[in-house]
Amino acid sequence: MSHDFLALSLPLPFGMGSVNCYLVHNDKGFYLVDSGAPNATARLQKELGLAGCGPGELRLIVLTHGDFDHIGSAARIRARFGAPIAMHRADAGMAERADMLASRKSGSKMMARIVPLLFGFGQDRLFSPDVLLEDGSDLTPYGWQARVVALPGHSGGSIGVVTAEGNLFCGDLFENTTVPAMGSIVDDRPAMLASVQKEGPGHPAGLSGTRRVFCVWGAWPRGGVMDHREVGRYWNENAEVWTRLSRQGYDTYRDHLNTPAFLAMLPEVRGRNGLDIGCGEGYNTRQLARRVARMTAIDVAEVFIGHARAEEEREPLGIEYQVASAVALPFGDASFDFCTGFMSFMDIPETKLVVREAYRVLKPGGFLQFSITHPCFNTPGRRNLRDENGRTYAFEIGDYFGTEDAVIQEWTFSAAPKDIRDSVRPFRVPAFNRTLSQWFNLLLGTGFVLEQVEEPRPSDEVVAQHPNLQDAQVVPYFLLLRVSKPAWPQTVGGGIDSGGAVRMMSGRRSWHRRQRRSAIAAQSLREGVRCGPSLWKSSDSMRS
Repeated sequence: MSHDFLALSLPLPFGMGSVNCYLVHNDKGFYLVDSGAPNATARLQKELGLAGCGPGELRLIVLTHGDFDHIGSAARIRARFGAPIAMHRADAGMAERADMLASRKSGSKMMARIVPLLFGFGQDRLFSPDVLLEDGSDLTPYGWQARVVALPGHSGGSIGVVTAEGNLFCGDLFENTTVPAMGSIVDDRPAMLASVQKEGPGHPAGLSGTRRVFCVWGAWPRGGVMDHREVGRYWNENAEVWTRLSRQGYDTYRDHLNTPAFLAMLPEVRGRNGLDIGCGEGYNTRQLARRVARMTAIDVAEVFIGHARAEEEREPLGIEYQVASAVALPFGDASFDFCTGFMSFMDIPETKLVVREAYRVLKPGGFLQFSITHPCFNTPGRRNLRDENGRTYAFEIGDYFGTEDAVIQEWTFSAAPKDIRDSVRPFRVPAFNRTLSQWFNLLLGTGFVLEQVEEPRPSDEVVAQHPNLQDAQVVPYFLLLRVSKPAWPQTVGGGIDSGGAVRMMSGRRSWHRRQRRSAIAAQSLREGVRCGPSLWKSSDSMRS
């Protein structure tokens, strides 16, 4: 039985941030892991509705522990959707009496009185759980192939849910705000450390096979690194709304800035064989096909590919769409005259593999052209500074050298009317920070030759028609790069004498060896075997 899940980021009161809860879906119904704070009830109900979960379709609410930012909306959700609430018996007192110390060994009694008021967990939010869980509880009777494992330390009744697919939902045992780590709020440190050790190999709790860990802040694959598969899961969740809104004309930065600049920079492609990497719903691929290029396009999000294929059936342009990952392209060496990537490369954590794969599938003399958010001006610490009329006059830029780990950004198309923005779930996009030098050194180190760089700026006429693009006149939002694969491998040194000729031949042999190694590495990734330091397991396809 397959299980899909949706990560829901719910706000905390007074701008204190957000917490995650998770909605799991299979052919038996929906299952909610944690419920957020009391102030997030309306947001959670909206998210459940957008996900297609109506009254009577929610089978179970599982609470990983009894803190108010996890149980705050549970009673209201139970009343509206008719789902039983399940939690560990040790934390039941938190829900029944608003006693945050009910299962804890330490804590301030004054804080115990203040926190429920701070979170708005009053008498109308109290409840008694319908199901009391313990270590080893089986959730199969509710239609979910999952079991409960006790993970005390944050609270006495903290639990995790381990699914048949190897996913672990664990509340506050772990967090991933900047780097994956043990939860920072600890009541019983020895118990917390013992719970963390259950993630270690060979532990009798059987958690050593977990593939992904989902916690209160952030999520990551087991081992601590988000990969292209995990990113693809986010893009599959975004794909339906993204396709609908972009085809209604609300992606103005694409339609009136990025894509026109990209096409203006593009060399002649008539009659040439091209690959669009990370094609999304196919808008830009269709622009290339209309220039009489023979196009193949891949994306790791099958929902996007489904929409792209449907459009190809409606208006045939000879485009072949495939569900595939950019880190392991399913094509032979030297298959394409050119490759493109419209705003996709910066979304893939394994950037080196993407660039190497593009180099591998290009014919000698072919080119790669791609656009990304500008590394200098799209930093984790960016702030848009506006005047009293709402016009951008400057940007505050910070944390340029910030972490390369994924930061989940939430946004939607600013050109969409407010009623439309309010009616849809914001896009959740994993962002990976790369500096300008990292991008250039990666391209040059792979063997590419730099041909052209552009930083598009909208004209006054375009801004008059689309005022939301005005901020892109202050700093460039996008960076466009075109590089080429040498028609014959480059060498270091050389010359016209015999020694130079020997070095040139040596360079050719070295180039062919690199080509063979790249092909072997790509095949290993496709087959899910060890290649270098990382172990890539076969799984559902994800966005690239």
